[in-house]
Amino acid sequence: MSSELNTHKARRTFGSTVTLANNVPIHIVKELLGHQSVKQTEEYAITEQKSIAKEMNTLRDKLVPKIEFTPEISIEIITRMEADLNAMKKKLDDTQRTC
Repeated sequence: MSSELNTHKARRTFGSTVTLANNVPIHIVKELLGHQSVKQTEEYAITEQKSIAKEMNTLRDKLVPKIEFTPEISIEIITRMEADLNAMKKKLDDTQRTC
């Protein structure tokens, strides 16, 4: 995707990527950009947070393995859950007997 560089994009990049993403306080960024109020500068921060969320979701999708559930895997999971449930029942019964 090609886009034309202009002063608005350059200011926005400076405001979000260069300053806010590097922990420069928002009130300092406000002054650097010549904004009248912090509200104007907060728009840059919102843009940055959306970018961060998008990138983190992309990373999560790469790191989390995709598991295809087959009938065999489903039966194995249910069998393990039954064993865990029976163990908890036994522990509860043993506890109730000693009380």
